[in-house]
Amino acid sequence: MPHRPLALTAHAPGRRLVRLCLLALLSAVLGLAQAQSDEIEGEFKRPDAAETLRLQKLLDQPVAPGLSMASLDQIYWDKELASRILGDNQRREEVLRAAVAAVGSAPFKRNLGQLLLTKGQFDEGNALMRQAIAEGLSIESAFAASTMVCDLYRQNRDAEARTMAQEAATKISQVRRVRDMEKQVKLWRAAARRETCLSLLEDRIGHSQQAAEFARSSEEYARMALRQIASVSNEASRSGVLIDVAGALARKLEVHLYADRLFEAERVLGEYLRFSREYQLPPSKLAELYELAARLRFAQREFVPSERFARKADATLAATGLGPLSPGRVLDARDTVQALIGQHQWARALAELERLDRLAADDPAARSRLHMAQARGMVYLENGRPQDAIRALEAALAAAQAQYGPTHFHTAQASGLLGAALWRSGAEAQQARAFPLLKTAVRDFMAPVNADFLESTGIRKEVREIIFGAYLEAASGSSVQEAIDAMGPADWARGGVVKDALNDAAVRSSAATPALADVVRREQDAKNEIAGLRRFLSGELGAVDTALPMVAAQMRERIAVLEAERLKLQSEVKAKFPNYDRLVHPQAPRAQEIQKQLAPDQALVLVLPSRGAVYVWALTSDQPTAFMRADTTPERVAQLVARLRRQLDFGTEADAGTQFDGAAAYALYDQLLAPLQAQLAGKTALVVAAGGPLSQIPFGLLHTAPGGGFDAQAPWLIRKMSVSQVPSLSSWLAIKALARSKPASQPFAGWADPVFDLQAAAASSNLPTQATRHVLLTRAAAASATADLDALAAAAPSGLKYARIPSLPDTREELQSIAATLQADPAQDLLLGARATRDSVLKASASGSLLNKRVLAFATHGLMAGDLPKLTQPALALAATGREDAEPLSALLTLEDVLTLKLNADWVV
Repeated sequence: MPHRPLALTAHAPGRRLVRLCLLALLSAVLGLAQAQSDEIEGEFKRPDAAETLRLQKLLDQPVAPGLSMASLDQIYWDKELASRILGDNQRREEVLRAAVAAVGSAPFKRNLGQLLLTKGQFDEGNALMRQAIAEGLSIESAFAASTMVCDLYRQNRDAEARTMAQEAATKISQVRRVRDMEKQVKLWRAAARRETCLSLLEDRIGHSQQAAEFARSSEEYARMALRQIASVSNEASRSGVLIDVAGALARKLEVHLYADRLFEAERVLGEYLRFSREYQLPPSKLAELYELAARLRFAQREFVPSERFARKADATLAATGLGPLSPGRVLDARDTVQALIGQHQWARALAELERLDRLAADDPAARSRLHMAQARGMVYLENGRPQDAIRALEAALAAAQAQYGPTHFHTAQASGLLGAALWRSGAEAQQARAFPLLKTAVRDFMAPVNADFLESTGIRKEVREIIFGAYLEAASGSSVQEAIDAMGPADWARGGVVKDALNDAAVRSSAATPALADVVRREQDAKNEIAGLRRFLSGELGAVDTALPMVAAQMRERIAVLEAERLKLQSEVKAKFPNYDRLVHPQAPRAQEIQKQLAPDQALVLVLPSRGAVYVWALTSDQPTAFMRADTTPERVAQLVARLRRQLDFGTEADAGTQFDGAAAYALYDQLLAPLQAQLAGKTALVVAAGGPLSQIPFGLLHTAPGGGFDAQAPWLIRKMSVSQVPSLSSWLAIKALARSKPASQPFAGWADPVFDLQAAAASSNLPTQATRHVLLTRAAAASATADLDALAAAAPSGLKYARIPSLPDTREELQSIAATLQADPAQDLLLGARATRDSVLKASASGSLLNKRVLAFATHGLMAGDLPKLTQPALALAATGREDAEPLSALLTLEDVLTLKLNADWVV
């Protein structure tokens, strides 16, 4: 029977005052910055030394004999509250057991039952809870029943939990209207707890909308109780009201977290922290704050802070007397393992699991709580224990199928991981099982219905890499056709800034009007800025391990603003742009689609490094697709790329003057392209889509024969065929799909030898001229952990100073020679020195001049993300503007700029 949020009426005055108080609370929360664990601990309100001493004395004071039942009841409530505030669960259990023996009332049985369930003593705890429901008066019975819904949920007894929720609703409705405000508060608390528990139950079966509705209802009831807390005479009951509000906030945060609304989750975490500062909560709620922070940082891919928060939560619960196998601490251990997986700390994750397994060796109930099937499977797999991984992942897949159905994203993850474990086992029978599982997982990953799960939150990226790596291995070992069919999914699975930017450009070009294209751009800009901030906070951009709390807080506040803006823009775009979702989530490219777009003289190769091999596909318009697996390790490929890049990259003084590594240039060609010469024969143009470290080298510089140097006689690949590189097959197809104009009428435009130092415009680098235009760079120290946002924006911490980029005087002659060959007008078509500016490029585009040029050339330095302060994308260094100190990016033609240019060129060099 479906559950609906309860509707309770009460004679509660002061609605206008309530709204004002709530608005004041929320407005204060909006500006709250979230940072590190010391902030949470520092903000959490605790009893001072005098209060702590008073509470300890109260606990130690013996109960006098011969007291009335009413006096005993009050004494034990005072002692129970003291033990709760102090976080001493051992003393609290002693107090509650004595209270049950001496007073025997339903509320004491309920609280004792709750405590025992928290410790994992389920039989006795459940029995006491049911006694409290049966023996309590109407409101107390409703309250106990509502509380037990969550208890049953945490024991994975969902059917019983839903039955208990219905029983609680009946009991609540039977009370009807209550004139006594203290009883009304208890009734609101019962409703709040029931709604919280139903929200959990709905989340478990994937009903996120219903879960959100119950969470909102829970908070409404809890805050109704809070507004009338002054009318509650019992101090323990007042503490319970605060606990219920905190619980409702925690549930609201979790709803946002599970729906990937991370910016909303961040705001609620701030709201919870604010609440914990204003009201005194028990230490268990401090642990809950740490747990929520750990899960939020995990979702944000900030795995180091996530681990720290999880360990803080565990230590806080341990200090209250809970054992390492109590349900709450087991959840903290799970969060720790997940954070270690995110850090690729596989050995440490295994050690953590083995520690827990030793503790639970003689405790079957605890072992069931430590199942963590999918996490275990990943950890075993990456520690070389495929058989253990298979057993764990079979359980994970069965659970996912039962909970989510056969094609859900989570089922696809479990199916793919099981397939990866079976494949890596090396056993023929198990590998036969593996490939169908992997194919199913890949198919379901790419299904439009699962598009919303493709954001790289948590460890989804790591899971995807394991699955698609195993899929490529299995496909290449099955048949040539299976390997060819794997090309599109393999290209689809890998992301990248440039690939995403080109896909974004295709989406914008499909917008019906300039105004709509502008809205699409703003939405994409917000998305890209969010991704950049997330990568910084996660350490993926090479940032310090832990950003200064103020820096991290400001970045997260910026993310929250951007996420809210993006939601509004998405709604506007979807209303006006029916094909938006299809374009934003393109399907995996097929070989036939690519072949139709290739010219007769063109060949396209996709080169993807993976675990233990590099996979290469070659396509032409007139031959079947060819496939080849190069058996080499990722480490070997990375080493060859690094050797080749030493003369191509911004380097250090140690690299200056080093010779071009012809051996590395030939080794890469020999391993990756030479085996496909039959496919490439007769083609004069090569399109390369390379992944991993191979995307960092220009394939035209590969040598087609051994022994070559760095001169005109070297066997460059580009001497045999023109070479162009694209981020991915899907982005290449996206650009191909853009509208084509008639051929350009004018031959050439070029930009060369830009002036980087306006104060020494005529000076060139003191370094010897090198044919590779190698830039000598002494990089400044990386930003320290104590830097703030202003310091990060300064030139010194982030990279090179613009005026120190060496000039390129030889490029003038190069472009003048090209202009003469193409019969261009040097006075009109060449922009050299101080004229070679970003503004000149943008103006040429805006005026339509670029549309008329068949060949465009930019003879300057290329920059990578991080080479200049705030530079988060590839860029070309053009002539300085004089504003570089205040606006470090003002002289750069960035990737974003390039995507706005109106081009019709056959060649861009």
